[in-house]
This record gives sequence, C-alpha cells and structure tokens, in this order.
Amino acid sequence: MNKRRTYFLEHLNSKRKNSRIDIYMQWLKDFCGKQIYDIEDKDVLDFLIFKDINNSGRTIVHHNACPNLGLKSLDFCTDEVKCSFRHAAHSMRIGIVLKLRKAFQEVGR
Repeated sequence: MNKRRTYFLEHLNSKRKNSRIDIYMQWLKDFCGKQIYDIEDKDVLDFLIFKDINNSGRTIVHHNACPNLGLKSLDFCTDEVKCSFRHAAHSMRIGIVLKLRKAFQEVGR
C-alpha cells in the first residue's frame, strides 16, 4: 500500500501543472491582448474562428468548387484559405468552448 501511495504522489507531481482550461484561457488572453475580466463576446468569437482556420485541426475540408473535393489530401489544392485542416464541430464544442466556459465560470463571468 505504501508503494502505491508513493507512486500515486509521484505521479501527481509529474502531471502537467497547467490544465487545458488554463492553457486555452492563456491562448485567448494572448490572442486578444486583454485580461479575463476585459474579454468581450466578440473577442471569444474571433478567437474561436482563428482556432478553426489556423490549420491546427485534423479534419481536411475542401470548398465546394475544389477539384480535389472528397480527397484526403491538401497537396494539390490551390486555395489554402478555403481548403485547409479544420476542427470538427464536436471537438470545438467539447474542447475549446467547454474549457473557456469553465474558465469564465471560475471567475464569476
């Protein structure tokens, strides 16, 4: 039992110090250049749009007129804005949006 307790306590110390909530909130504050109490709805929306279009997602999306529509590659796409890696709606909802909501609730907003 002592070995397990020691292992568990060591594991807690080695875990990430910042939670995902802290990380996303810091990204939002850096993005808009404001502190949490000064962030407005528009700032959050702009951040979510930025996160969706900055090629950090894993889902390949082609625009309707792209000749590569249906392919799982962006190699031959000419428009990097319309064809890109995007976030799935579900990952945005349960990932970034949920974490930001919790962060705002923690400070009473």
